[in-house]
Amino acid sequence: MDSLSLLGCFGLRRGAREVRVSGPGQRVLAYLAVHGPTARTVVAGTLWPDVRQERADGSLRTTVWRLSQDAALKCRNDVLELPAELAVDTAALRSRALELLAGDTPPVGESHGLACGELLPGWGEDWVRIERERLHQLRLHALESLVDNMITGRRHAEAMAAASLATGMAPLRESAHRAVIAVHLAQGDLAHAVLHFRDFEATLRHECGLVPSTRIRAMLAGHI
Repeated sequence: MDSLSLLGCFGLRRGAREVRVSGPGQRVLAYLAVHGPTARTVVAGTLWPDVRQERADGSLRTTVWRLSQDAALKCRNDVLELPAELAVDTAALRSRALELLAGDTPPVGESHGLACGELLPGWGEDWVRIERERLHQLRLHALESLVDNMITGRRHAEAMAAASLATGMAPLRESAHRAVIAVHLAQGDLAHAVLHFRDFEATLRHECGLVPSTRIRAMLAGHI
């Protein structure tokens, strides 16, 4: 299967063969993976913002020609798009996260599919940063939803793994820490629930000068 990877690092494969792609080519493919079919002029203006439109169009034309040699790109009525058969990891991540948010829970021992790298680390363009944050938030919401469902199913070890992944991704996100505390409480482990709260409280105060909300405090009412 042909695949495009954007999580952790850029990679394009044609079956078992890795395809070398130039810097401009990588950005064209990544942009289309994020935004879907897009007019040539929009792609050129976004990816070559500091040159005149004519030069941007020329740079895009050269890049598109090179990509077309590997059948990594399609052009239809001046609209660029990725081939339908190209599997993109960000699309798979988004689909899986939405399934988990809708209540799906993987069978025991099966991966939830959310433990992956961030979108194109090191790329600083605005459109990348916006999509990186959008995917980041989607993953966090999906993990927190998964924790709730696994607690309901008394799958505490898996719930804790998902909650810990969420706090690792967002150390100052209170809802992620509530998920960890919820797992401890579901197991009857009040001591570690309180210890986790105290650690989070100290970190939040040190990093932001803030205190935890009444909502997380209510989870441990009478014990903190």
